[in-house]
Amino acid sequence: MNEISVRLDTAIFNAGIVGFIKILQRGSIPYVIERDELRINAADFAEVDLANLFVAEAVDKFYKSTPLYSWTNKMNLLLNSADQAEAKAFNDDKKSANSLMNGKMPKYIERCLGNLASNGTIELFEKKLISKTKRSGEQCETEKVISVVQTKFQLINKATNIAQLKETIADILRDIEAPTAAQALRMQYIAFSRIGMIWGKESWFNFKKSTLANFQEFYQKTFVEPLRAMFTTKKGGKKSCCNCGIDYNNLDSLSFMNDMGVDAARKKSAFWEKRFDLAVCPLCRLIFTCAPLGFNMLGQDLVFVNKSGSIDELIRANVPINFEADDKNYRYKLITNLTLQELEVKRKHDVHNIEVLIRHNDTERYSLDILDKRILKVFGDCKTEFNYIKGTVAKVDGDYINVCEKAMDCLFARRSLYGLIFKLINAGSNPVAIRKLLNIQIKREEKSMSYKMVRANKIWEEGYALKRYFAQDNQNENKLRGAIIKLQNALRTENRDLFFDILIRLYSGISKAIPDGFLEVMSSDDAFKEIGTAFILGTLGSKEKANETGDSSPANDNQ
Repeated sequence: MNEISVRLDTAIFNAGIVGFIKILQRGSIPYVIERDELRINAADFAEVDLANLFVAEAVDKFYKSTPLYSWTNKMNLLLNSADQAEAKAFNDDKKSANSLMNGKMPKYIERCLGNLASNGTIELFEKKLISKTKRSGEQCETEKVISVVQTKFQLINKATNIAQLKETIADILRDIEAPTAAQALRMQYIAFSRIGMIWGKESWFNFKKSTLANFQEFYQKTFVEPLRAMFTTKKGGKKSCCNCGIDYNNLDSLSFMNDMGVDAARKKSAFWEKRFDLAVCPLCRLIFTCAPLGFNMLGQDLVFVNKSGSIDELIRANVPINFEADDKNYRYKLITNLTLQELEVKRKHDVHNIEVLIRHNDTERYSLDILDKRILKVFGDCKTEFNYIKGTVAKVDGDYINVCEKAMDCLFARRSLYGLIFKLINAGSNPVAIRKLLNIQIKREEKSMSYKMVRANKIWEEGYALKRYFAQDNQNENKLRGAIIKLQNALRTENRDLFFDILIRLYSGISKAIPDGFLEVMSSDDAFKEIGTAFILGTLGSKEKANETGDSSPANDNQ
């Protein structure tokens, strides 16, 4: 086999192609891209250490997102602190100005050193690093980790002053940041916190055998060697790769991937009959292993934009986006950036559907957002509304929710926003933020959008005028509050007769005529919800009357 080629396919495989190209670039391995096809000369793999390239790329990409980086960075900063005031700034609990000076560890140092002293880490140094350097005859910096570092951990608790504490921590940092130790230790954290989100953790890590300690050897033996064997095979085979269709006998499963494939060795079902038809060739299997390298960080989650028109488009769409450290609206910013890009493209070409695949760290599940022409238009038309609600947090049923995230969930699931709107009204959330949701709901319906926006604003003004009238008398204000609750129930159950009955009694009690705009509630269910919701929001008034246009940032609810 002189030349190998792969084409874009599913989202995970496409992420693997992007990650694979990064490895090729790191190793200066030549390749050719022709729209949706990647071609490489097989001979170029002969002398390349793909396992080492994989680890190096993973460390560069993910190390700064690991707890190890945060801990060691804080400890390095601590070593550079010159006085008590700076030392105090690193004290986790910040309750005692003298706690660090008295030799008591800040909690983050205690957590860090506790993890570094774990059995898994010690086993990593012992089985991987020491044995390797002993075989090579080199002096092993990490031998001190086994014999000395555990003793140094104990010395920290015995420190009586800041100088002694710093000296001990500096010794530990020198040990764990030694060239041989650093990459293996970093890879341990990356494997669990990032790669393990795409791969199944059990696929490479076995606590008894400590496979992780030999990650590069494992990768070389499991994925690289079968690929090189495939390159040297001249004959075809009787089996076909289910991914690329190549004929080759030595196929294998994707059981190492999360939520993909099955483990044929453990499949015991009677209907299985050992007919292994979900197998891939070594090349496709290795490309699947590169999928984590194609994803980008999205807070604590991973995201891949599957813009599969061509490989070049795919690479451009997955350039990492920089977020502020304390920014919690990663998903909204990502979608906004994609929307702006696509609206620019739309002026020149037709827009194709874009898949935004997110691997969630907390639930260990994938979610898929599909950006089509309609969704892109909604985000473009509702930029002001989303900018307003992006920082809004509301307490609903005892839990705090991100209003922007919930609104996006509704849009991508093609669900109405009214369910979310009614929940927020019942929870007493910021009426201005809820009004922005109503605007989004109206704008997503292209038919008569401008007219409906004007109608909703007029009805809102009628509700707000009613609120001001009743506000002149406390007793009347209580009557209005009770009527609003009944109106909410009628609106939620879509009971127009009950809604009108309450409305008639409300206006007749103050000798005023019902506004003509309410006549349109009988035209359709959507009109009823739009008009009824706008009126209720008007009667609730505004916590931020000056910000009704959405030009200013809202305050979070319930804080």
